[in-house]
Amino acid sequence: MNFPLNPSVLLVLAIPLLGIIYLFANRLKSGTIDPMEKWHDLDILQGIQTHSLPANIDEIMEKVNIEQNEQSIGGAATFIQTAEPPQDVKLTGKVVLLLHGAAFTSQTWVDEVPTIATLAALGNKVIAIDLPGFGKTKDEVEDKGSYLSEVIDVLTPNVRPVI
Repeated sequence: MNFPLNPSVLLVLAIPLLGIIYLFANRLKSGTIDPMEKWHDLDILQGIQTHSLPANIDEIMEKVNIEQNEQSIGGAATFIQTAEPPQDVKLTGKVVLLLHGAAFTSQTWVDEVPTIATLAALGNKVIAIDLPGFGKTKDEVEDKGSYLSEVIDVLTPNVRPVI
């Protein structure tokens, strides 16, 4: 059976692999790793600060209100879901813009994995959109790069979002 290779799928698979190779190569250069060490024994989060979720994260997430609306951006009627942190949560001052993959929509961040509620419960303003041609954003756009630039300009005019 002959399967055509989709360049988008190849790119999605190649990026994490290149990241692991990069991390491994840098550890080899710095002399902090034995070249014979097994790849699955590597701690790829070494040196990265990690945080635990608050014990009451589920209670805080229940207080998060996710609002849905539609806004014209770059000629496309764009479906948007937003959430602000609950009143009793310390604000981080960060805006997180969630972009879905080809097989998903912004609703994935609500139903499948509660990413919008979790990030808002941790003090972030969260914005998730349905990209053109997906979910409730039926319109298509010619220049996807310009569209994403306009999304950032329109939805986060005074802040650089975390994407």
